Amino acid sequence: MPSAVDQQTRQLSEQLVNEIAPKETILFQATSDAYFKDPEATLKEAQKAPGDDLMGFGAGGAVILLTPIILEVTKTALRLAARLGQQAVEDAVSERLQAETSGVLGKVVSFFKKLLGQPEPQAKVEQLTLAQLKAVRQVALTRAQELGLEDTQAVLLADALVGKLALADP
Repeated sequence: MPSAVDQQTRQLSEQLVNEIAPKETILFQATSDAYFKDPEATLKEAQKAPGDDLMGFGAGGAVILLTPIILEVTKTALRLAARLGQQAVEDAVSERLQAETSGVLGKVVSFFKKLLGQPEPQAKVEQLTLAQLKAVRQVALTRAQELGLEDTQAVLLADALVGKLALADP
């Protein structure tokens, strides 16, 4: 069963593919299935130049399949957004607990936190601040560029992704 982050990645990526690379919409399900089975291989295959296998040379320039890159950038950004949102929630709870608890209750809370370990960030992205959205955008932009997108495509993807996150229901 896919994780909540993977489900959210798939949903948001499908929206982004529809907007940014609508010609790939028909391939989205198969491409996303392949990506979640083996992200590295899918990303590598997506960046191959057409004709590489047949003739030993490319057709004048690489044609990049955007769907796996959108999936990877979205997953990276959602993980960061979830951590930032989780941290904000933890900070608020911590401040409230410090204000409302005595030393004994604080020790009990601390004991159970250690016993249970730190929970994995929730897939649900809390409403992010402007500074957090800027951080997510920068991570998305950098990751898209690392994966070979031209600057204009990388900016478009990062901006669209952050726009979706900013407008998401809390």
